Amino acid sequence: MSGRQATVAPVGSSALAETGADQTFPVLATGVALFLGGVALYRRSRLGAGTGTQA
Repeated sequence: MSGRQATVAPVGSSALAETGADQTFPVLATGVALFLGGVALYRRSRLGAGTGTQA
């Protein structure tokens, strides 16, 4: 070896990087709930706007 030292992880540290992937499900569930709420509100407003306008 030409002067290189092996890199050693400090004691008590994690070997894997912190990616935040463990928080995926709560974020996904919140997004789906917001999307479905928006769809319901959109449909409700479109149904109310269409009454009485057709001959």
